[in-house]
Amino acid sequence: MKITNLSQSQLTLPTGEVLDKGETVEVKDFDEKHHVVAAWLDAGLIEKATARTTAKTDDKA
Repeated sequence: MKITNLSQSQLTLPTGEVLDKGETVEVKDFDEKHHVVAAWLDAGLIEKATARTTAKTDDKA
C-alpha cells in the first residue's frame, strides 16, 4: 500500500520506514490499526493511496 506523509515533518512508521514531508512510499506491512498509525490517519497526517481510475471520454456532444 502506498502511504503519503501530509505533515510538515518527517515521520517514522512502526515498520521502520521513514517518510519525509510530502513523500509517498510503498509500505508492505502497513498496519492501519496500530495506535500511532491510526492516530496519524485520523489527524490527517498521513493518507493511504487509493486506486483511482479515470475514464477517458470522447463524447463530443
